[in-house]
Amino acid sequence: MILFLIGQIGTGKTTIGQRLAVALHARFLSVDGLRQQGAAVNAEHLARMLVEQASFQQLIVECSGAADDFEDLLSRLATAGKRAFVVLLDCPIETAKRRVDIRADWAPPRGGGSWASHLRWTAMRLRQVPADFVVDTNSCSPDQAGTDIAAAFDRAARQEPPTAHGAQRGRFSFSQLATHEVCPRAYRFKYVERRPELIQTTAMVIGTLLHESLRFLYGARSEGKVAETEVQAFLSDRITATLGSGVSEESKLRITNQATALLHFHYATVYRHETAVTQDLEKAFTLQLAPDLTFTGIIDRIALAPSGTVEVIDYKSSARKRTSRPRVPDMLQLAAYGVATLLDYQLPTVRAHRHLIPTAEQESIVLGAEDTQRISMALIRWIGQCTSDQQHHARPGRHCASCQFNPMCDRAAFPADAEALPGAAYG
Repeated sequence: MILFLIGQIGTGKTTIGQRLAVALHARFLSVDGLRQQGAAVNAEHLARMLVEQASFQQLIVECSGAADDFEDLLSRLATAGKRAFVVLLDCPIETAKRRVDIRADWAPPRGGGSWASHLRWTAMRLRQVPADFVVDTNSCSPDQAGTDIAAAFDRAARQEPPTAHGAQRGRFSFSQLATHEVCPRAYRFKYVERRPELIQTTAMVIGTLLHESLRFLYGARSEGKVAETEVQAFLSDRITATLGSGVSEESKLRITNQATALLHFHYATVYRHETAVTQDLEKAFTLQLAPDLTFTGIIDRIALAPSGTVEVIDYKSSARKRTSRPRVPDMLQLAAYGVATLLDYQLPTVRAHRHLIPTAEQESIVLGAEDTQRISMALIRWIGQCTSDQQHHARPGRHCASCQFNPMCDRAAFPADAEALPGAAYG
């Protein structure tokens, strides 16, 4: 098994990799170093070299993970029978920039431009890359990071390898894969054992109500804008119809106030100034990844901008840009939605946005036909990580408070959210 260390420049890949190489009696290779020396290193040549060297020694490979051919490299290794264990070294962009600034020996970015813009682009790309293990190098020393990685690598080496490429079967969604990433036991409860959800958090309920209201708002076929009073009345009707008798009046009032305020904010700051023309709403899609393997989802909105660019928009009712640890490759969802739209509409490019309703902030990526293979390979690899897990151990953390199965789990690190609603009370 080959250990890959990926991450931003400044996250400690070289320092940690060299220490791990000593501890594991392995050879340390830097792909980025080879490229900086002018070597012509593509996925085909690199895979051939790694397969040959891994036959007689343990390898630790450092690379950013953001390169266009990273998933192609891992796929080639898998085809050759070499497992890859991908470790993401993570830290805030500000920390990485500070580390870059104090290192005089680092050359400027190969593609030109500033380190700040390079770091932002790399961070966005890395959020499309599934990892087997994540280490926050902002909060631990290189020695501690190395110890944690070595332990995780040893555990993985003793487990069954992921299902081989081409042999995977099934139908998967982002929600399904993200649930497994956050807590394999919750995944087992929901998708394997099909247990009923015991609680719904207020945030979940408000999220559903807001998505219904946005569908009403952007789905209107009138010539002008929908009046705010009209969409707020729709929201009020949905709250009445949705919240059952098991929900207290206090909870109903809290949900009503929060949902109404968020919808008003979106109407005033976004919808009132909207110029893109809606083409489709809640569009279901299926990406065929292999003969018996598909990735499915529902795109909130597809719109045509005045410039003629097709836009894919995913609305989020949470203000959080980043997910909890272990980090979910959250932008892989948006990238998959963009690729699905590219293929369905037969477009050269699309612009995909993640819109945060509470703040009106947007994170955007541009996708072209050349990204289709990269995204498909990343999804296949992520699915392989999920399907190879047969034990589904609990992964306690702060997310336990909002877990729909909290009351039945004996490993919950936190009690259920005090504002959570009984599962049967919502529907």
